[in-house]
Parts: sequence; structure tokens; C-alpha cells
Amino acid sequence: MIEYRIATSDDIELLMSSRLEMLRVVNDLSDDYVYSDEIIRESREYFLHGDQLTVLALDGGKVILHPYPNEALEYAEDAEPMMFHFGTDGSGYDAIIIPDGGCRNQFAESSFKEHDVEGHKLSRLQTWMKGMDVFAFGISTAPKSVKKLAEYFGFDYSGYDYLVLHQANMKMNKMIAKKLKFDEERVPSSMYRFGNTSSASIPLTIITELGERVKSPTKLLCCGFGVGLSWGTVALNVDNLVISELVNVDDNEINEKYVI
Repeated sequence: MIEYRIATSDDIELLMSSRLEMLRVVNDLSDDYVYSDEIIRESREYFLHGDQLTVLALDGGKVILHPYPNEALEYAEDAEPMMFHFGTDGSGYDAIIIPDGGCRNQFAESSFKEHDVEGHKLSRLQTWMKGMDVFAFGISTAPKSVKKLAEYFGFDYSGYDYLVLHQANMKMNKMIAKKLKFDEERVPSSMYRFGNTSSASIPLTIITELGERVKSPTKLLCCGFGVGLSWGTVALNVDNLVISELVNVDDNEINEKYVI
């Protein structure tokens, strides 16, 4: 049975050996290849001083490796294609924005000055959002994206099992679902548990709200939208998804215990 757990500083040697083996496989190196001291040092630093988590997949205490570690899908000759529709409208760039801190508007003393933004006092280092513009964008663009995708590839989107939307706003998502004629049972939501988790919201919703249901053949229609203003829709068939258990940790645990 495969065990999933978060790596800690006690796993440094296990992490090191698995990383070096992964590099050997990806770069097609010989079994007796000797890494330079610099590579080993950099790899150790990567784990000891990282600021995010590493989840270990263990089978009998041995780390499970994949030749291409960033690949989350298995290739199959007979797999049905995934279909995508993407778009962006730069004229809405300022609908959701942090004005300062990037290359164009670099950090300065004036960045701390507060401005009135939609009734809130915010500095130019905080997120500014034109709420009604974003709302109007979401409820109009998401349904259009789904319909354009279906029209281009010639399929009936209403036949999909679930519509999984970016978890931005409950009212917005209900209006999108209504426009696409998806009943509530086919539009899972994790917003009540996590709020808006940005780009993680769609996979997080699949994991927590669909779970066992996507381990059998399932047709998913996923649509995300936000900063840019940008949007994207994908129609895909999944089967036998491996769903890891959701691991909850607080900030203190991360800072004191966990390493990448």
C-alpha cells in the first residue's frame, strides 16, 4: 500500500537520494555516474532552505519515482483527447491588480500611500479589484468559453458529468451554472471550506468534493477565470485518478518542522 506524507528534516537523505536518482533517469545518465560536489550541495540546500512542502509517496519505505517527475498524467494511445479554450483581454488588466512591486511600477516610498479603492483604503502593494467589473466578466465570459469550446470541437457540453468552476464567488458560480443549465448536484463547490484558493481551486475542488467518484470514468468540464483578465476551459475524460489525502498544516508547523 502506498503511503503519502509530508517530508521533514529527518527525511533529508531520502530526499537527496531520490532527487539524484530522478536527475539520473531524466538525463539518461549511467548507473555509475558520479555527481559533482556542487550538484550535491545545491540539492541539499534546495531541501533544507526551501519554503514549500514536499509530499513523499512511499511504497514499503522506498520513494516512488517517475522518469518525468513533473508529469501528472499517464500516456495512453487510446486515450480520448483533452480539449481546451483559452483567452485573455488585456483591456481589463486593472480590474484585479497589485499596482506596484513589479518591473513596470517598482517599489518606492510612494507605494505605501493609501488610496480609496472601492470604498477601501489600500496601498499600491495590496490587491486592488473592481468588484462589479470582475463579477460581470466572470458571469459572461465563463459560459461563452464553455460554449465556444463545445462548438469548435463539436460536442454537447450538457452531457458532461460535472462542471468544475474556479472558486471565486458563490453567487457568480451559481449564475454561470444556470446559464449553462447545470443543476447544483453537478457543480461541486469547495468555497465553503477554503474560500478562494486562486489557481488551486479547481484541483482542490475535484479532490475534496468528487474524490472517489473520479476513480471511475468521469467527464469533467473545468473553467477558470481571473487576473488579466484571462480565462480557460478544458473538457476531459478521467479514469482511475489517484487522489492523495488532503494534508492540513498550520503556518507554525510549516515554519518549525517541514522542509521542501
